[in-house]
Amino acid sequence: MLTIEHPISLLRAATLLTAICISPLLTAQDTLAPDDTSAEETAALEPGSAATAPADQQTGQAQNPPSATPETTDDVLTVDAAGPSSIEFSGEMQIATFSDNVIFRRGAIEILGDTARLERDIDTGELIKVTVEGDPARFSRGAETAAEVITGHSDSIVYYNETVNDVQLSVVEFIGSASFNRGRTAFECTQIKHIIETGATDSPGPCSGLLAPTSQAEPPAAAPTTVPAPDNNGN
Repeated sequence: MLTIEHPISLLRAATLLTAICISPLLTAQDTLAPDDTSAEETAALEPGSAATAPADQQTGQAQNPPSATPETTDDVLTVDAAGPSSIEFSGEMQIATFSDNVIFRRGAIEILGDTARLERDIDTGELIKVTVEGDPARFSRGAETAAEVITGHSDSIVYYNETVNDVQLSVVEFIGSASFNRGRTAFECTQIKHIIETGATDSPGPCSGLLAPTSQAEPPAAAPTTVPAPDNNGN
């Protein structure tokens, strides 16, 4: 199984490169150290030693580490694939292909299929488009309420970002024998386009399906029964 994560893999690569560059320098420093320097003098000259450490470290109290900004999980892409995979470059774009039981995840979005093709910008690392094909390919987006959960399947699924009025939107397209479900709304078309943030959905048709409200309408209240007053005049 091949697993690729972004952008965590870039951070790991940078850390490894830093370690490779620094290790020879440390080795050279140990080699050039004079032999007649005593252990006490060496400890006093080394940064971070007990002689040069701040007072709170000498008393056994560690300084508080700087707070790290939590990583946004919606920006992390993960791909799992059981079969052969490859990465190639075309202009300013990186193209990665995966095969056999492919699972693509980004935040609450998950797409499953037989093959996947990911296109990313080389300079920014941002996702341009992911195309998943299967028999069928399946899409799901989790939500806190059942009415907001989205599921669907089609011959191929295309997921990408689209900017409208300076606002970036997440778009998913179902192409070929498309099926789409959201809450109590479900329909089938040859092709369906759905914008996740706005909930807008359109299709060139033909389509058939069910468009139902999220809750049943309450029946109208029954009119009160009127009882005639008794006639006390005896007529």
